[in-house]
Amino acid sequence: MLCVTKDRKRKYQSLGISVNAKFWDFEKERPKANCPNKELILKIILEKENEYQKQILEFKSEQKDFTASTLLEAKTSKVKYKTVSEFYTEHIKFLKSIGKIGTAKSYNDSLNSLKRFTKSKLDFYFSEITLQWLNDYEKWLRTNQCKETSNIHKQIDFSRAKTENFAPKCATYFGRK
Repeated sequence: MLCVTKDRKRKYQSLGISVNAKFWDFEKERPKANCPNKELILKIILEKENEYQKQILEFKSEQKDFTASTLLEAKTSKVKYKTVSEFYTEHIKFLKSIGKIGTAKSYNDSLNSLKRFTKSKLDFYFSEITLQWLNDYEKWLRTNQCKETSNIHKQIDFSRAKTENFAPKCATYFGRK
């Protein structure tokens, strides 16, 4: 169990491991020297502490106030990234369900264009879209599908907007870090 204290408020986070009391040093809050798997347990504890330290630094660099609860929530909330195909399919279905038929058609047109460009291989994440990939897509659009610049921008803007919102924090063409 990891204890996080901020402004005299304590929150506990389970590490998913249990150590017999006879192998635990309660003063140092670490496993004793004779503890089986001591190194592995220490590694798990230190990794979790490092994660929370990084999150604290991130909050401070963004000048965000936080509590022990929000710190734990920020590190435990999991994001399920979707492939390009999964995103488009779900979003088109959603748009149709709320009556946005015209917008759904635009997304469907964009999806079909991407399918033709990738030969129906859309099982990649938005974070994998690079500047080179977009340039290749734009060239393909100009030679195979769209002759008007506005249509090309429309297709690329769909990809760009979705990459900015759904890509994990990493370096991509769109500036996510």
